[in-house]
Amino acid sequence: MFMMNNYKYGGIILLNFPFSNISEIKKRRALVLVDSEDNDILVCRITGQIYNSIYDILIKDYLAIGLKISSVIRIHKIATLEKSMISKKLGELNKFQKNEVFEKLKLLFNL
Repeated sequence: MFMMNNYKYGGIILLNFPFSNISEIKKRRALVLVDSEDNDILVCRITGQIYNSIYDILIKDYLAIGLKISSVIRIHKIATLEKSMISKKLGELNKFQKNEVFEKLKLLFNL
């Protein structure tokens, strides 16, 4: 477990992500949005299933950051989770994609 680590914006991690009904948990990849340096972390879900939402971002260099399949960041699927749920760090988005995430977050929150 990486419980005591601090995580940076744009980091890709593998963790136990709860379903929205909180009855089940699935091992998923996620994008780090905020690490408040306590026991919690704010993340967006990453999936290999391609949706057609304006809030999705296709990860262009997925192999370079430790993903095995083409994947999408689902900006509107945000969760606060305990760091104890993290299994491992996979990689990090490049600067261009971090900016793309930031722009989508502004769109999502009407900023």
